[in-house]
Order: sequence, then structure tokens, then C-alpha cells
Amino acid sequence: MHRLEKRIAIVTGAAGGIGAATARRLAQEGAIVVVADRDADGAEKVAHAIGQTGANAMSIAFDLSDARSITALYDTVIAAHGRVDILHNNAADVSLAFLAQDQMIGELDVSVWDRTFATNARGTLLMTQRAIQEMLPNGGGVIVNTTSGAAARGDVYNPSYAASKAAIESLTRYVAMQYGKRGIRCNCVAPGLIETETMKGSFDPAQAKIVDRQTLTPYPGTPEHVAGTVAFLVSDDSGFITGQTLAVDGGILTHMPHAPDMAAFLSR
Repeated sequence: MHRLEKRIAIVTGAAGGIGAATARRLAQEGAIVVVADRDADGAEKVAHAIGQTGANAMSIAFDLSDARSITALYDTVIAAHGRVDILHNNAADVSLAFLAQDQMIGELDVSVWDRTFATNARGTLLMTQRAIQEMLPNGGGVIVNTTSGAAARGDVYNPSYAASKAAIESLTRYVAMQYGKRGIRCNCVAPGLIETETMKGSFDPAQAKIVDRQTLTPYPGTPEHVAGTVAFLVSDDSGFITGQTLAVDGGILTHMPHAPDMAAFLSR
């Protein structure tokens, strides 16, 4: 399919994982993709690999927590392509060492909360503001934000991260409300546990087994599952969908907390 033929798409956090998979998928669908990430080498590798397939991609190094870096990113894209049609706000502060500090609320250092919001929520706002400014003169565009299932439920860790993602979900609805009549749609994807390389290298297999028991599909989530959902949301096939959060989590949020244990009990 080439649902996105010649559309200019920015994907942030695209040096690996969900972002890289999304950049590849949008390119397969015909988009001209900007692979944006703090990891300059990783972004370049993804863009180069896309180019090797005959698709069109460029890499740009940027820092989501730096307003000047965001401005430079957009200036480079506009100079190269003249417009922005699609934005996938996927980047977030997910360094493992930092997330390890985001634990119990009673002992949480407020600097962790502030840094998380400064990057995830404020950075997403700044990316979105400039996207709106670039999209409006051209009749609109599509924004998709990556949030998290953690934004919808309480968990045992990472409250700052979860709260920042909840803020992004609220921002999404406001963008949809304020700019829908002017041609801009805005939605969220909320991944569950996705088998990225980072997850495979850091997640305890015993923890993964706990999550797997709560998942309704017989297979784990992959970055390509999320990428396919983003491709749908930025295409005209989802033209009457806006302001929504679509969970890509194998159904983990759809059932009562006791359901897996009850199912095991009843099947004895």
C-alpha cells in the first residue's frame, strides 16, 4: 500500500524500537520520513536502511528537552521539504538509569518529576505547536502521540512517566478539539509491553511472564504492531477518527484484574 504517498512525516525517538519500526512502515507506505532522535548515529542507520529499500528518508539529531533543538529540527525539515504533513511524537525520556529513580511517590525526588515533564510533556507540546503552525497553511495534517497504558492505570513504578503520558493524552484531546475544523487530526497510541531490544535486555523474564498472563493475545507485542497502528491513524483510512487513544496492548486493559486468575481457577 502507498496510502501516504509523498507526505512529509517526522518520527521522533526513531533510532530504535517503536520509532524505528514506525519510520520504516511510513516509508513503505510512501511517506518521505524524517528520522529524528537524540542518538544521531542510530537515526542515521535507520534512515540509511530505509534509503536502501528505495524509499526516501533523512535523519536529524535533536533533543526533545531543548526548545532550540526542536526549532532547528523543524527549520531543517521545512528547508528540505517545505512542509510537514505527519508528526509522530514518539520520543520520551526512557533511559533506564533515570527511570530507576522514578519509583515510590513518598520518596520521589521532585527533580525526577520535573525532568520527566520537561522532556515528555513540554517537549511534546513544543513539537505539536510547531507542527500545527506548519500544517495549518497547507490545509491540515495528522499528529499521533505515543502514550502508555500506564497513563490509564496505577502501577508499582514510574509514576512521573505515567503522569506525563496522561498529560499528553489530555493534550491530544485539546488539539483535536481546537484544530479539528481546520483540518488537523490528533490521536494517541498507547502501547503495552512491547518487545523492543531495550525491553529484552532489561526486563526480568519473571516480570514478562506476569505481564504475559494478563495479555489476551497468544503472542507478545512487537514494535511493528504499534507501527502498523500509527500508519493507520495517519492515513486517510482513519479520516473520521480524532481525539482518541488506541491501546496497542494485546487487550491487557480490557479485563477485570482478577480475570486471568479466575479463568485458571474455573479451568481446574
